[in-house]
Amino acid sequence: MASELTPVFPSSGDVPARRVLERPLLFGRHGTLVGVLSTPAQGARAVPVLLLAGGIIHRVGPSRSLVRIARSLAAAGHPCLRFDLSGVGDSARAPESSLQAAAVADIRDAIGTLLAQAASLAGGDAPPDRVALVGFCSGADNALHVAADDSRVDGLVLFDPTVHRTSGFRRRELARRLHSHEAFVNLVSGRSLMKRLESLRERSAPVFPPEYYGLLSSDPEDTDARVARLSARGARRLWVLSRDVQRYCNAPEQVMEALPRGWRETLDTVVWATELDHVLSTRAQVDRFVTMALAWLERGERREAA
Repeated sequence: MASELTPVFPSSGDVPARRVLERPLLFGRHGTLVGVLSTPAQGARAVPVLLLAGGIIHRVGPSRSLVRIARSLAAAGHPCLRFDLSGVGDSARAPESSLQAAAVADIRDAIGTLLAQAASLAGGDAPPDRVALVGFCSGADNALHVAADDSRVDGLVLFDPTVHRTSGFRRRELARRLHSHEAFVNLVSGRSLMKRLESLRERSAPVFPPEYYGLLSSDPEDTDARVARLSARGARRLWVLSRDVQRYCNAPEQVMEALPRGWRETLDTVVWATELDHVLSTRAQVDRFVTMALAWLERGERREAA
């Protein structure tokens, strides 16, 4: 692995090469985790950011979206690390007894490595002691799971995380069906009963196979308890929900409904981003996400400076 930061030479229209440097890293308790550190070329004084991809997607993200996000955040002053969990991409399988246990340890290792790298870039400034986690899909679930018990995490950007269904979800879904011509036709034809039975079968089956790659989703009570622990120490959350979450989250207020103990008006922000899809499939969508994330990060920095 390279020991020096090297300039990024992105494609036309991407982050200007002179503004961002990148360095491959091999790190972790077993020395088997592979990541890429993106840093601003002219100093790094903003909060470091750790990116967590979803599922078995490795550190580039779908359509290389995480590459552009990392470079954009770095160009704005945030040292940014994206990496592969054990057993995903270029990171070797860890010897831990389960992928879930390895995922927790991997993320904690990545936080420590990012802080150490950011400290080396701080120069005469005080080295950072906090990071923000930006997670996508199951990466957002992983971020929330780990952050609840790691005081080094001061903020979370959660893109399409699990949002548990609530009584409000069921009430809104019933109202939608009552006003839906398609639902009426399905009821008369008997198709609604077949769909209901199919839905019950899907709910009884596990959503993911055992030992899924690092998925740390929790049940509703545990999720609420974890967010409550984050609230107790003042860690902020930005929930970004794309148009593709509506099968399990049908309104932005469902996040608040699902977190009766954890939700705080002063710490939680929900963006109902129907202009985005689940994989940020266009460059315009990636840039829109970056704009939201940067604005939220900067608000946090202003709050701390006040």
